[in-house]
Amino acid sequence: MPIIPFPTQRGPSRPEPASPGHRAPAIHASLSSVLSRVGAFTLELRNTTAPAPVPDAAMLQPADLRGATGTAVTGDRWAGLCPPRPDLSSASPLAGTVVAERAMSAVVTVDDRPTLVLEYLSVHGPDDPARYLRDLRASLEQHLVVDGGGHLWSITGRDVAGPDSLLLRLRRRFRHDGDVVTTDVHVAVAAAGRVLVMVADTGWETTDGRPALVQELIAPAVQRARRLR
Repeated sequence: MPIIPFPTQRGPSRPEPASPGHRAPAIHASLSSVLSRVGAFTLELRNTTAPAPVPDAAMLQPADLRGATGTAVTGDRWAGLCPPRPDLSSASPLAGTVVAERAMSAVVTVDDRPTLVLEYLSVHGPDDPARYLRDLRASLEQHLVVDGGGHLWSITGRDVAGPDSLLLRLRRRFRHDGDVVTTDVHVAVAAAGRVLVMVADTGWETTDGRPALVQELIAPAVQRARRLR
C-alpha cells in the first residue's frame, strides 16, 4: 500500500594490485582484520540475549476485547507503533533496554463493524518507560511530527491511564483502489513502572480507529500488565 506523504557518487576507486613482494603482508593484514571482526562478532553474540516472552495473562483477554481473541503480530508492518515511534529514521529509544516484549492484534466488533486493535507490551529498566514517554511528549508538544512514511503524529489527550500516559493520533495517507485516503489511528500509551503498554485502534481498510475504544482498553491493559512489575 503506497504511502502519500503530507505536504510539508561514485564509490572509491579500485586500488592497484600490489606487487608480488607486497602481497604476503597485505594478505596477512587482511586476514588479521577479518579474524578480529569475527572474534568481536562472536563476543557480541555471546553477550546478546533475545527478549523473554510475555505471558498470556499479562495481555488483554477476550473479556476485555468484546469477545475477540488476540493473535501474534508478525513482520514489521506496525513497527512504528510497537512502541510508538514518530522518528522512523532512527532506532527505538527503548530498543536496547527491552527485557521482555510481545505484540498482538485482534479484530474487534464495534457497532456491527470490524476494527483492528493492536496491543504492545514491553518490560525495561525501572525508569526507562517513563523517560521514554516524557521525551515523546516533549517532542510532540513542540510541533506536529511527520514521520519517514509520511504519517502525521499529534497528542490528543494526556493522563488517560495515570500520569505517565498519552493519547495520540496517527494520521495516515495512502492509496486505496486508485483514490488517496486519509485515516486516523488512535493510540494510547502508558508507563507502569518497568512496563510500557500500548493499545491502538487502527480502523478497518479506509475507516478511522476510535479513540473511545482505545481509552476503554488501555485501563484493563495496564491493570493486566502490572503483574510484570
